[in-house]
Amino acid sequence: MPSAVKTEEKIFLWGPAGCFEPEIVPPGQRDLEALRLFQSFLCNNETERTGLSNVIMLWEQIPKFSAEHLNDKSGIVPNDYKVDFTIAGHPFRLTLFPGTYYPKVCKSDPKRRFPGAREQAVEQALNHIACAQAETHEVNGETLYRVCFTTREVARTLKGMGSTLSHGQIREALEVLSSTTMTISSRSEDGIKHEARRPILPSFERTTTDSDMAVGKDVWSAHLHPLVSNAIRNVTYRQYPVAHTLGFAPFAAFLIRQMHYMAPNISTNHPFSFRLVALKEMTPGLHHKRLRDSIRAMIRELDKMKESGLLHDYQCEEVFPARRLNGRPAPIDAEFTLYPGKDWVKHVMAGSKRMLVAEKSLGLPRSRRSERQMNLPLL
Repeated sequence: MPSAVKTEEKIFLWGPAGCFEPEIVPPGQRDLEALRLFQSFLCNNETERTGLSNVIMLWEQIPKFSAEHLNDKSGIVPNDYKVDFTIAGHPFRLTLFPGTYYPKVCKSDPKRRFPGAREQAVEQALNHIACAQAETHEVNGETLYRVCFTTREVARTLKGMGSTLSHGQIREALEVLSSTTMTISSRSEDGIKHEARRPILPSFERTTTDSDMAVGKDVWSAHLHPLVSNAIRNVTYRQYPVAHTLGFAPFAAFLIRQMHYMAPNISTNHPFSFRLVALKEMTPGLHHKRLRDSIRAMIRELDKMKESGLLHDYQCEEVFPARRLNGRPAPIDAEFTLYPGKDWVKHVMAGSKRMLVAEKSLGLPRSRRSERQMNLPLL
């Protein structure tokens, strides 16, 4: 009896130009092909493709929207905000300098604000738009990625993502994103300090090309942040369905995106666990006066995930100080364990397959995947 011959499964991706099978490309074409792969998803048709987006692994782990609680309607905010964070056990420090926006009110002075939930939503919309129409751009011999868009286009994208920001709020958020400077610093093993300092949204400007101006006067362009460009070249991103985040608070939507890259092997037998205080330091919306209120807010969102079928179940265990005082003790943290529903597991598996074929096409060895996913570049 002849032995069975195992043939390699063919995997096709859907991109802006249609369906294709990724192939290995020569080094000179990798920057362009990396963008095409970033814009293409493992799905069944064009309709499904438009409902998918990318979560950028390392970029999402930078707590750039965590200072929203410092904002004030007067526009008077601290000159900077420092927060420590880790990636794969490596310590970093983020210093945020607030951005400036111009209220659309007669005789109103410019105001300062740290980026928060609005800016987070607009950034996600720009990432989604980039999945459809980002392009390469040469600057001093270096290939950069940029995206052109209108405020109306951002508003349509946000509406599809469940957000209801007005055009004025979108414009203000873009102004804050482009003027907020963040400095990321770290120290190497030999004690040398490394820093990277850039706006969250670099090179934001009104476009002046004839082709773009033909669409309308409100056409803007921006470069993708170097960390996002690095993720595109190194496939440190994963696809996720935008519908999974609809109807949830910003911190819950962030958690959903986080699970798509932090737990690639998630299942009912391999649940995902996280601490509330750690999540609070990463995303806006959880800075309540009492931690117990933050716990209740998270439980409300997890109940909604369970009702929608996104979660099969979850557990919450409050953490108390080792030494308790008299009276009812107040929790200092809470650990949540999430058991995913079948649809969630299906999409995570699709993201893993897509990552594998993209890495192969760009000649990125799978054996070094962890290194690419755990090291913050440009420092």
